[in-house]
Amino acid sequence: MAFLNQNVGDSILKSNSILINNIFSLVCLLLNPDPLMLNRKPLRILTILTLIVGFLVAATPASAQSFIDSTCYKYFEITARLKKGDTLSRSEWKTFLSDKAITDYMADQGVGDQYFESYRKNMQIVYMPKNEAVLQKRLDDPNTYWLTYMINQYKINEDGMKEYLRDIDSDAKSYFDKSYQYAYSALPQKAHKRLPELKVAIIPIHNDAHAQEGLIIYTLLCAYKNDMNRLGALGGHELHHMLRPQPTFKIEPDEESA
Repeated sequence: MAFLNQNVGDSILKSNSILINNIFSLVCLLLNPDPLMLNRKPLRILTILTLIVGFLVAATPASAQSFIDSTCYKYFEITARLKKGDTLSRSEWKTFLSDKAITDYMADQGVGDQYFESYRKNMQIVYMPKNEAVLQKRLDDPNTYWLTYMINQYKINEDGMKEYLRDIDSDAKSYFDKSYQYAYSALPQKAHKRLPELKVAIIPIHNDAHAQEGLIIYTLLCAYKNDMNRLGALGGHELHHMLRPQPTFKIEPDEESA
């Protein structure tokens, strides 16, 4: 954690100091209660409860960022049914696409209902056993059937993607530490700070990443492939968008019309 900036380090040390003091005070109070307080039981209980609350607050990590990846598991439920021969209804697909991270990301891609319908149909071609012959023919021409090819990448990498999600979910802190390290390597010292309120979503559709105010969105395929090469590099790239100083320009009155 040597790459954490001084403010973050001071915050962690301060939290640990408060935690130790609260634990010590609570133990002393329980083992050696003030005689004056023994006859004032409600006050003693209130004091103990206050110390417990302080203990819980101090025990909260300085940075508790995690991934919002529930849509990935919903996607795997859909693909499991498709592999058994079930179809994907328009209503179910529409509900799936209504997730905020998905809608924000796809809006940035500039696509609409026609694209989503094509995506749904290609999902059925890729995953349903009865369409295997059609799938193989399309995979021979990825330039023409790019959407089929991309969705098939989700299919053939599904087991690896599940393991990848388990790994980063189980140790999100290490992932974000690496991501911040990569971001800091291309930023001035004054921009070396954490964004604890920033949300990071992983969605199982398309192949890119997107950063907007308060939210970074990875597609699962993009995150999986990039992190196979260098874990945290994609996160560092997107964090760089959020942390880099933004230039300001003074517009002169005679230039406003331009």
